[in-house]
Amino acid sequence: MSFKKFFIGLGIAFLLFIFYVIYQLSTFKLFNDEIKVVQEIKVPHKNYLLKVYYMPSNATTESSIQVRKIENNVEEVLKGYERFNYLNNYKITEGDTLNLSISDTSNVSAPIEEVKFKLP
Repeated sequence: MSFKKFFIGLGIAFLLFIFYVIYQLSTFKLFNDEIKVVQEIKVPHKNYLLKVYYMPSNATTESSIQVRKIENNVEEVLKGYERFNYLNNYKITEGDTLNLSISDTSNVSAPIEEVKFKLP
């Protein structure tokens, strides 16, 4: 009688283990899909804020750097740069031009890009 209870308990423990493994496999995340704020930039003499985001890659898009304008709690995408994943430096020149130094750290031979665009 005690062997029967032992094997029933062992069978229940085995089933619980199998269900746990199935649960872990079905909820496994292959890609890191967390959007991260890399830098917040206060624009002088303007009433809005700029945020530079890192947008991770997934199955259909490449990683990118995205610049958004935040004004009155509304975010507007100003510019996106695909195939880049790192903000090296930034500078606001002439009061309304944003200079970004961005790179792709996954490609060693990729040069650092210097991009400029006019702020609204």
